[in-house]
Amino acid sequence: MKKVQNLMKYVNVNTLKEMYKRQPKNKVIGTDGMTKEMYGEHLEDNIDKLIYDMKQFSYRPYPVKIKIANNEIVSELHLNKSFKI
Repeated sequence: MKKVQNLMKYVNVNTLKEMYKRQPKNKVIGTDGMTKEMYGEHLEDNIDKLIYDMKQFSYRPYPVKIKIANNEIVSELHLNKSFKI
């Protein structure tokens, strides 16, 4: 198996647009209050900023909300925190 040293060469406007389109519409609103529809209103600008921030190593993801069957939010997972396995 080949090791991938740098994933940034795979991150570009086209792949991020495709991933945006694949996301389900009825997801929980993000911890930043943003919905998929809201993000899509300025998709080009949002993707450009995301790529810029990632290349500058200044991107910090918001926590992820965890949802269970009855749609109650039970937890938030902070992906921007360092952790050890």
